[in-house]
Amino acid sequence: MRKNVFSKTTAILLSVLLPVLSFCANVGAAETEAAKTKLVNPTASGFIVSETAVTITVDAPGNYIIQTALPANGLYEKEDTVLSLYDEKTGLLLAQNDNYEFNGQKTDYSRLLVSLFGGKSYTLKVAGKSKPLTASYLTIHKAGELYVDTTNGMNTSFFSELCKDFEKIAPASDKYNCLSYALGINYMNTWPWESEPSVNDVDIFMTERGYMKTEHPNENCIVAYGKDDKIVHFSMVSNGIVTAKLGTMELVRHFEIDTYFSDSEFGKPLAFYVKQL
Repeated sequence: MRKNVFSKTTAILLSVLLPVLSFCANVGAAETEAAKTKLVNPTASGFIVSETAVTITVDAPGNYIIQTALPANGLYEKEDTVLSLYDEKTGLLLAQNDNYEFNGQKTDYSRLLVSLFGGKSYTLKVAGKSKPLTASYLTIHKAGELYVDTTNGMNTSFFSELCKDFEKIAPASDKYNCLSYALGINYMNTWPWESEPSVNDVDIFMTERGYMKTEHPNENCIVAYGKDDKIVHFSMVSNGIVTAKLGTMELVRHFEIDTYFSDSEFGKPLAFYVKQL
């Protein structure tokens, strides 16, 4: 991605530093099973959930924002959600929201701003308001730790429109971008083209730097993303773990290579490159 692809007006960014938040599914009889997820590193993460209950254990006390949003606008049906936070030990309801207000208008989604104590466990219930929830984008992050705010519209957020999941692992920085990071550079931005390059342009650039294009990704490669033969973003896969620098924003981890929604500004994987020995 080029140096300044994103503005400061959109987003959901979450992160968590060395186990700050840990999640485990705690599914009730009437709830559908959710993927068991452990959030590590800086205080922020996000992923798609169905109706579920999640146990939150906070090692670092502070104010946290918990929010649902519409995942991949246009790919999922809009659903009315309710967030409820309970003291896990006593069962006491601590906070609840079923219609977050944005610019004075109520949305179909929920947002909590809560103070959580270190070493204490909480139960977060994510549910549909009038029917069981099938899909919503859940994000949790420590307040003030993201490059941009979590909401960019009535029912959507930056990450809920960008990717299936993310986990913040390093702060925002304008010192390096996605291509620099993928090449192992963290002190400068790298984008040798005046605009979005074609796949062939990237092939030439990567070949000059000792990389070979492959038909499929492997456990150690660079992935180029884009639309209509134009590349706009890069990620790095190391030992099967996908990480990417989001322009001037945070460095994040993804759970899979094909994590960006096809209609997002990043598009889909278009090319893969491995370092030649």
